[in-house]
Amino acid sequence: MSDDSNGNGLTNLAEYGLGLTPSSDETDGIISAQFETVTVGTTPDTYLVLRFRRNSASDDVIVTPEMSTDMTNWTPLTAAVPPDLTNPNGTEDIARRSPVPVSGGARVYVRVSVTTR
Repeated sequence: MSDDSNGNGLTNLAEYGLGLTPSSDETDGIISAQFETVTVGTTPDTYLVLRFRRNSASDDVIVTPEMSTDMTNWTPLTAAVPPDLTNPNGTEDIARRSPVPVSGGARVYVRVSVTTR
């Protein structure tokens, strides 16, 4: 599943895990990252929030949002930004945030990793 049958830069495995169709070259809006104000406990602060879509039926793959400050060491983003939404087409819209607030000027990289179980 490492093929990219439609040439859009995503492997068939990634497209399957993200709820896309490998025969279509759709990629718009499937992953976004931005700085958002999120309240944790009672304190609002600025976090990096990664939003992505996941195939709800893809129990045979693991979809992991990750962040890095050096593009070498990657840390899973596990803190949820509610709500996760279930879509009629069998996908879920998911948001995860950085574990700590992000200060202005900090370089932070994100990715979504899709692997088989």
